[in-house]
Amino acid sequence: MRAGALYVWLHVNHDAVQEARAKGCGWMKIAEIAIEDGALPGATVADIKRLRCKWQRVCSARAKEELQRSEAAAQREARRAAAAGKPIMPSRLSPDWRPAFVEPQPPGPKGRTLPPPEHAPADRHHMPETSPSPSTERVNHRAPILSRHRSAFSGAALGSSKTARQEDL
Repeated sequence: MRAGALYVWLHVNHDAVQEARAKGCGWMKIAEIAIEDGALPGATVADIKRLRCKWQRVCSARAKEELQRSEAAAQREARRAAAAGKPIMPSRLSPDWRPAFVEPQPPGPKGRTLPPPEHAPADRHHMPETSPSPSTERVNHRAPILSRHRSAFSGAALGSSKTARQEDL
């Protein structure tokens, strides 16, 4: 849709016309300026009426534009706030990204290092002996009894069953 010369002139000079109207300037004075700029052909009653109607359309269009602009800004801000809480996926990181290098911490106060905690073993690679639990003692207590009996799965039983099978063949 093509806008007319008067509409374009009012849109471009919106702030000046609004300021003049706020100071009490009449439509006849604004029409004279529009005629000088070539936006209005004359200053008849019909031309003044057309000027007022176009002014109302320009004002409502500007208000609508401002509303759309503020809604779009609010939506962008809402999306930005929602995205701030989400972690960044690795595929979205820059290929040049590298993790920050962590500097080693200096020793404790006055150059002294902190002693290891009391429960930590002196040798970090050797686990301390733990006392056996009562259930482990019961199992260890019965293990020698079970190993004394021959079962079908013991090595001796397997050896004797092999020889029996070979004799059958």
